[in-house]
Amino acid sequence: MVGSNETRFPVAESILAAFRETVLHVGDVGQGHKIKLVYNSMTMGIAAVAAEVCQFAHGLNLDLVILRSLIGRGSINSGIFQAFVAFLLGEKPDVLAISIANSAKEYRVRFALSRRECSVGAGLDCCGAKIPCLSYGG
Repeated sequence: MVGSNETRFPVAESILAAFRETVLHVGDVGQGHKIKLVYNSMTMGIAAVAAEVCQFAHGLNLDLVILRSLIGRGSINSGIFQAFVAFLLGEKPDVLAISIANSAKEYRVRFALSRRECSVGAGLDCCGAKIPCLSYGG
C-alpha cells in the first residue's frame, strides 16, 4: 500500500517489488498510511470476533477441529480464525505473536485520524472513551 505521486510511483514500485510480492498504489502521499489503518482496523475487528467465537465454542464444550472444518467450508472462513484455532489446539504456538502495545498504538492513531478527518464509528468512539490505554491523546 503506497501513497505516492502517480508519476513517481513506478520508481518506488520497482524498488518495493524487490521486497514485496504485491505493491499497490493507493493514491497520493499519505493515503498509504490511511488505508493501512483502515485495513488494520478491519483485521483487529475480525480477530476480536474470532476470539469471541472460540471462547463461545469452548464454553459450549464444542470440538474446535469440527468447528474449524465447518467454518473452513463456508464464506465466513478467515485466516485469522484459522490462526486462532491452530494456536488453541497447540498446532502453531507462536502464530499469534502480536503485540498488545502495537494494537493499542494502531487504535490511538485511528482515533486521532478519524477525529480529524471523518466521523468515528460509535463502537470505536465508545472504546476510546472507556479504555484508558486507547485514549485519543495517546
